[in-house]
Amino acid sequence: MYPISEIQQPFIDAILQHDTVVLTAPPGAGKSTVLPLWLLDIDAFKGKKIYLLQPRRIAAKMIALYLASQLQEEVGQRVGYRLKHDVCVSKHTQLEVITEGILTQIMQSDPEMNDCAMILLDEFHERSVHADLAFAIARDIQQGFNESLKLVLMSATLDVEYLQSALPDAVFLHSQGKSFPVDIHYAPANALDWQLHATKEIKRALTQYQGSILVFLPGVKDINFIARQLSESQHEDVKVVALHGSLTPQQQQLAIAHQTGQRKVVLSTNIAETSLTIEGIRIVIDAGFEKAAKYDPNVRSNRLVVQQIAKSSATQRAGRAGRLSEGVCIRLYDKEAYARRPAQHESEILRTDLLPVVLEAARWGVTALSQLPLLTLPVLVTENLAWQELKQLKIVDDNRKLTAHGDSVAAFPTSPRFAHMLIGGKSIEQKHEIHGLAYLACILVSLLEEKDILSGDQGRNQTDINRRVMLWRDAPKRFEHIGRQVTRLSRALNVKKVDSLPLEYSGCLLALAFPENIAKQTQSEGRYLTYDGKGVVVPVQDELSFEEVIVYASSYTIKHQNLVRMAARASLTQLKALDIIAPEDVDTVYFDERKQAVIAQRQTVIGRIVLDSKPIKETLTAEQISDMWRTFIEKKGLGCLNWQAADQLFLAKLRWLNRHQSHLELPSFDEQALLSKLDDWLVPFVGDIVSLKKLKQLDLKAQLLSLLTYQQQQLLTKVAPSHYVGPTGRKCPIRYGEEKSPILSVPMQELYGQENTPEVGDSSAGKGIAVLLEIVSPAGRPIQLTQDLARFWAGSYSEVQKDMKAKYPKHFWPDNPAQAKPTIKTKRRM
Repeated sequence: MYPISEIQQPFIDAILQHDTVVLTAPPGAGKSTVLPLWLLDIDAFKGKKIYLLQPRRIAAKMIALYLASQLQEEVGQRVGYRLKHDVCVSKHTQLEVITEGILTQIMQSDPEMNDCAMILLDEFHERSVHADLAFAIARDIQQGFNESLKLVLMSATLDVEYLQSALPDAVFLHSQGKSFPVDIHYAPANALDWQLHATKEIKRALTQYQGSILVFLPGVKDINFIARQLSESQHEDVKVVALHGSLTPQQQQLAIAHQTGQRKVVLSTNIAETSLTIEGIRIVIDAGFEKAAKYDPNVRSNRLVVQQIAKSSATQRAGRAGRLSEGVCIRLYDKEAYARRPAQHESEILRTDLLPVVLEAARWGVTALSQLPLLTLPVLVTENLAWQELKQLKIVDDNRKLTAHGDSVAAFPTSPRFAHMLIGGKSIEQKHEIHGLAYLACILVSLLEEKDILSGDQGRNQTDINRRVMLWRDAPKRFEHIGRQVTRLSRALNVKKVDSLPLEYSGCLLALAFPENIAKQTQSEGRYLTYDGKGVVVPVQDELSFEEVIVYASSYTIKHQNLVRMAARASLTQLKALDIIAPEDVDTVYFDERKQAVIAQRQTVIGRIVLDSKPIKETLTAEQISDMWRTFIEKKGLGCLNWQAADQLFLAKLRWLNRHQSHLELPSFDEQALLSKLDDWLVPFVGDIVSLKKLKQLDLKAQLLSLLTYQQQQLLTKVAPSHYVGPTGRKCPIRYGEEKSPILSVPMQELYGQENTPEVGDSSAGKGIAVLLEIVSPAGRPIQLTQDLARFWAGSYSEVQKDMKAKYPKHFWPDNPAQAKPTIKTKRRM
């Protein structure tokens, strides 16, 4: 009997009576391998799906196989799995073990999840960005579409205190039982190189203890180094195997399979940290490090960094030694260092590239991540940058809504940038008759998605991605994984394989995915300036260092230099002909970092790359700076300023007051009036600003307020409130625009019991204006526009009521709404 069995009935009672359950239990207790089977026998879940989310493919597949074997069935019957490129389910499958990205896609395609009884998110302590997003979307479904959906968070090392504050409605359970005890020993490296020290400790453990050894190391390079060290003095009965994400599923299975009579040393990354039982492991050696993806805004992508693991990971690693018998864990750091480590790692959403996340958010229908019930919100600057990139790729529009192109990108089985390259490449091939361009795009994406097939110094010194293309074509069997991905992508894109590739267009394809990485050589050989103004370097021994223009997919930093990797030569003529770039001639004023001066020039540019320039004036005086900004803003319009969302809403309100409350005699705030009065509200504050960055840091709302007297500012709050507060206390925003009636978006249930339409404006002067009510469904979708609430209740409400009862039967749709009590609750909770 597994330790988890002690809480079987309390768990079943909790999940039947509550929507959300948080379960903690030590490693090896049976959270993944026992508990899911209990759910198959619950009558309330019969005929409905149960999804068990696992963060790693190998663990997901193994757990599915084990659970099926416990039922004495083949996997794919009642228990199956659904992984990327590997699915084993049938019409009989109720319990599916899936990975994180798969769950998000399932929910995106079925927003109500009516055929799903429960989602279990295992190893939630890792707080991966995919798990956080999946849980947020699942909570959104639970709260807005499907109240019967059950959610379970599981791990051995959850941050319970934090989750209790974040999920006050959840029930928390804990299983005390442990499988087997694990003795913890500390063996810090002292003066030895830590890799050599790890090798020494492995050899000592082989002599001192019985059983196989699992060694946790940061990355593949460390695994290969220690494997070579061990091979020089390997015992005959000991087999050294590697385990990491770059291996094929077959190679991974070999690493974890039990071999009778032979001990193993498994050199692993953190892939083996959770939900994975490796037969025969009795000793764990923990180096105390891991590699983690960290977003670098300078290169707009993730970088892998080596960092110390948190205490939660150390506990998980030690637990691998006690799953099948008593064990030993040797930590290659001292006890004091362990005590100083954080209890948990920060959520990945705080440090990763948010481009795929905001794409899923846009696909879900929200325009900011704060609109989702995320446990942790990301840094707003990073989020805004991701939205900006989606807009640059024409995936979302100015309102952060998916474009038609964005719909295609979101549905494509790869990252947003690569999907944009594939779809754009096919379009260019058809428009310009460049045979094989779309197939070449499939090859480039396949190479970029995988680890560089040119490793080490060879990869760093040969940046040309076309060399990788030819290497793969010359040795397809050596790089079968690339070929499989090319086949999958070309099938999804509906393009055929071609023998002759237009390699001269590789740079153009890279520019589709990475427009900010178009780079033009400066006066120094091998040094380039990018589209968005960054400096990058191509090693002088590389043949691409002689090219005038390149486009690169990635870069790395050595000694404060950004070095290009995975690049291709490009031609400005090509880029222009294919409409990938559009150079323009502008009279511009900019801050010259070399001269430390504001300069006025006529330039031909693409982004920040100046193709040609002619000076108009010499260095400007301090007095001229104000004149320059005035002229610049008058020419560019107010749009050149950094209007935040709050600034835009405030300006729209002021303009509404000008149009529809003219008796208040407020100053005019239309574009022309503001441009004509720059000296009154903006120019006095820019005399010492010598960069656009500083200009865009101005608080525009505060500057606009300076045009109003104190009394006018007080009146503004009274006659044009920003929100309507309903009877239930909910604040609903009021949107002021060009129309006379501002729009108030409000849930229908919030209006029950009311017959008078809310008003704004100066009612004391008889200038009150009824808002235009945008009545929305429980899902937030508009269902009716009206300015006469009483007439709506007496008229078309009956038809709307029928529709709402059919779509949202759990909500309250009274026959006499004008007399009903307003509510934000479902019928069950009223």
